[in-house]
Amino acid sequence: MTIRIIAGEVRSAWELGAKEARTDLGNTSTDLADAEGTSMGDLADDLTYAVGRVRGVTTTTSRVIDSFKTNVESCITTYTTTDQASAGAFVQLTPPQT
Repeated sequence: MTIRIIAGEVRSAWELGAKEARTDLGNTSTDLADAEGTSMGDLADDLTYAVGRVRGVTTTTSRVIDSFKTNVESCITTYTTTDQASAGAFVQLTPPQT
């Protein structure tokens, strides 16, 4: 099967999605800062714990976005330096085999 892509359009689509995700992550960080300063009596310790967990998730998500960006760019480079008919092997998008 031959897959033909337009590298610039793939980059643009990826960048748009990543930008939207980063905006959502930024909004979450703002919400976390607001929640962290909230006094909820007996729930304060639980809220602080939950904020820490969600902050960890947002950090991990941001790193995953960065990693995927690197992998997508690597695949585009492989594609454009081969016959541009998907002859390259895109190992960056393949899960590791155990």
